This record gives sequence, structure tokens and C-alpha cells, in this order.
Amino acid sequence: MPDLEVAAGSIIGRDHLGSGNVLLGKNNQDAFHICSDKKRVVAVICDGCGSQAHSEVGANEAARFISEKLYRLLTDQQTVNPSVNASLYVPAFLEFLRQEMLTDINQRVKRLSPNGGRTKTINDFYLFTVIGAVVDDDGCKIFTLGDGCFALNGRFQQLGPFTDNEPPYLAYGLTGTKSKAPDSRDWMFKIESNCPLDSFSHVLIGSDGVVKLEASAEKKVPGLKQPVGPLSQFWENDKYFGNPDEIRRYLALINRQYVTLGSPIREIVREPGLLPDDTTLVVIRKKTNQGAEA
Repeated sequence: MPDLEVAAGSIIGRDHLGSGNVLLGKNNQDAFHICSDKKRVVAVICDGCGSQAHSEVGANEAARFISEKLYRLLTDQQTVNPSVNASLYVPAFLEFLRQEMLTDINQRVKRLSPNGGRTKTINDFYLFTVIGAVVDDDGCKIFTLGDGCFALNGRFQQLGPFTDNEPPYLAYGLTGTKSKAPDSRDWMFKIESNCPLDSFSHVLIGSDGVVKLEASAEKKVPGLKQPVGPLSQFWENDKYFGNPDEIRRYLALINRQYVTLGSPIREIVREPGLLPDDTTLVVIRKKTNQGAEA
């Protein structure tokens, strides 16, 4: 098993911050969590439903729960239901993982709404999408439930968009409400791609905000002359792996509102941030001593 490097970052979207004199003050409704050792890396991103009151709560809980549960199951197969093979290649294993998550959500909802209102609590707190990646001796696997995007060995793929911007959320397995999915199978995890370890170079997973980041490659960073640059910078440039805050800092720079005085009439000129939605990405790559220059 080759050495692996991981880098990640997340920022609040421009439309969640507000603009001008209107400050919305929303939280970042994306969340990510990473579990790793010398044998594997498990990374999960959850994107909370933007129209709900407290989606960041469920997204944060789920990103941690799914990544840690998956990591433990793959590391110690004795903890897996004996009838389920602990492999992402086996659909029954992902279904076992989904049911574990639904059980956890159900228990939390009971504590949050002891007097009823179960569906409202789920909709307020626990609507989120999931995209995850596992890299281990079996190679790289990407699993999803809902929208987002990924780039495996440089090949970018968007998931969605869905009708009326309503992706299937994992918690619809408890409520079944508001889903545009044709049947309950769309509320289950899917393997989007897998790659043998000897063919694996890198993988980037992202929330749907990364789709806008990818499309902004040729645009200028607000207040600067340099372009944003392609997604490939995040797996090619060593600086993102040398500082755990480097990706977040660069995303924040891309998304700042730059204000200056125009010329010659001195009007105020605002350059808005380029990322309207919360934007989160995780990159895993084989370790190399010959990355791109910073």
C-alpha cells in the first residue's frame, strides 16, 4: 500500500453570507470528515439542504458518523453483520451502512422531538446529501447519495442536478417526503466509480459548490489579476498538502468581496465572490516528492 496524502477545505457560499448591506448570517451547511491510517483513507462530505433551518447539524453529524462507521467496519470486519461482506463492492454492505445511519438519525430525532413533530424535525435538521471516497488495498471507490461531484485521476464528473434542485436525501428513507426520486432505490448509496490501486493517482470529491469552482477556472480572483485556476491544482500543487488550512484559505480568497474606488469618478466598485454555494472538497493522492511548484 503506497503512502497517501489528504487535503481538504470548506467555505460558506456567497449567497449564504449575503451582500452589500444585507447580511444573511447563515452557517456553512457543508461538512466533511476524514479517517485514515497507513492502510486506508475514508473521506465523506455531506451537504445540508439550503432551504431548511438547521441542515448543518445533520450534515456535521452524518459526515462524522458515516466516515467513522465505515472506517471501523472496513478495518475490523468482525464488527460487521456476519451476513454482510465488508466490501464497498457488495451492495448489501452499503445498505447495511445506510440502515445504521437511519437508525442513528431516528434516535436523535426522538430526543429532539419527544412530543411529536418527527417529520418536521427530520426536515429541519437531517436533510443532506453524501459523497464519499475510500482508498485502500482494493483501490479507490466513490459512493454517493444525492448530488455533488468528483474527479478520479483527473476526469471530472458532476452528479445531478435534480428536478427542482431537490436531490434524494438519505433521511427520505425515514419520511419519504418531497422526493422527486421515482422509487426508494434512489435513497440508497451508489458506487459511482472504482479504480484498482495500481491505476490510482488521485481523487477529488466535492459538494455541488465545487461545480461552480470548476466552471470559474478562467475567471480572475477578486482583487487580483490571477485566474482561479483548474481543479487539477488541488492534487498537483504540494502547498495544499503542506498546510492543512491552505485549501480553505484559497477558497476564501476566491469568494471574498473585493471593494475599491473606481476611476476617474471615484465610485465604489465591488467584485463579488465567485462561489455562490457552500463549497467543500477533499483530495486524496499517492504521496510523491515531485509535486508542482507552489
